[in-house]
Amino acid sequence: MQAVCYDSYGGGSASLKVIQSNLTSNFALMFRFQGIFVFTLQFDEDQTICLRVDRVDSPLPGGELSTSIAGSTPRFEDIFVKNGKITGEELRDEDHVEILVPAPGNGEMLIKMEAASLNPLDWKVQKGIARPVLPRKFPYVPVTDTAGEVVEVGPRVEKFKVGDKVITFLGGAGGGLAEYVVAKESAMAPRPPEVSAADGSCLVFAGCTALRALTVTGGLKLDKTEPLTNVLVTAGSGGVGHYAVQLAKLGNTHITATCGARNIEFVKSLGADEVLDYKTPEGAALKSPSGQKYDLVIHCATGIPWSTFKANLNTNGKVIDLTPNGGTFWNCVVNKLKFSKKQLLPLIMVPKAEEIECLVSLVKEGKLKTVIDSRYPLSRAEEGWAKIMEGHATGKVVVECLT
Repeated sequence: MQAVCYDSYGGGSASLKVIQSNLTSNFALMFRFQGIFVFTLQFDEDQTICLRVDRVDSPLPGGELSTSIAGSTPRFEDIFVKNGKITGEELRDEDHVEILVPAPGNGEMLIKMEAASLNPLDWKVQKGIARPVLPRKFPYVPVTDTAGEVVEVGPRVEKFKVGDKVITFLGGAGGGLAEYVVAKESAMAPRPPEVSAADGSCLVFAGCTALRALTVTGGLKLDKTEPLTNVLVTAGSGGVGHYAVQLAKLGNTHITATCGARNIEFVKSLGADEVLDYKTPEGAALKSPSGQKYDLVIHCATGIPWSTFKANLNTNGKVIDLTPNGGTFWNCVVNKLKFSKKQLLPLIMVPKAEEIECLVSLVKEGKLKTVIDSRYPLSRAEEGWAKIMEGHATGKVVVECLT
């Protein structure tokens, strides 16, 4: 199985490593921690797993994966495994480390990954935003949003069978940048032929976030039955933003959106009534060109103070912050203590299967589309990682398993 992982916090796309295995037994997985400890996991034919920790101070001599490394004393630099040998040379794309194909447990399925979509949260976890909770262990195979085919079903799975096409959220366990992933039935939705694997994978975190922010936290109904609602979407050309604009348009809304100058026409094509270049004074101030005050703001960007939003809200206006920080929570509490009718609400997101199913239905009906900025094969996942870290993708970034 081929996968992409990282083995420490930080490092960005340059630290991603391509790793690979097959279903043969009796092999070992080795990785380093902070440059001085080497962890060796030995998998034997009887499925016994042994963990050994060795301290080394130099490049290791060549040897089989099962060769003991205790007693090495020269100065340690880096460890890599190349063609089954321990080496001090840096890995290239064609050099792989063997890992096991995961096995499904109760209520789980083994999925052959066809597409995985990247989110800003993926690289933020790598940077340590969720430490020490995530990653739960190293080496860590990142990415949570995938689509693929069920190839093995674990005990107590009721809704799916081998051969089904599915879309799934993997949660904190990650694993999406791999040929095979284990996913829980409770976080999975069927993928119909009308929805491609790439499009389906993009719906999971980004699409569900936009849907919940608008309909649950924001209280907007996606029909034309309610009075007009003035909606602002910041970063309207991004992964979440481009879904938020489309979904909001299904309701009785007037939509203002912000984006960079190059994407103004694109965001208008999604349904925005007016679009602001966020780099202009008007855009930075979030002033509606038509003088609208906002009833609901879906805040997909960062770096905009509460005072800027407050000046542009209607009396009962809400700002849903999708990337909340300490200031978000502080202002939320202060507003409640002051009994302010203007609200700043943080959204902490864990997608649900029923939300994915709702979005899939909208795609089938032609009411929602996914815009993909760029696609990369799994062997070039680090390029997609670098793209998502830049923060200027138009729509979504997808990694595909082409085998």
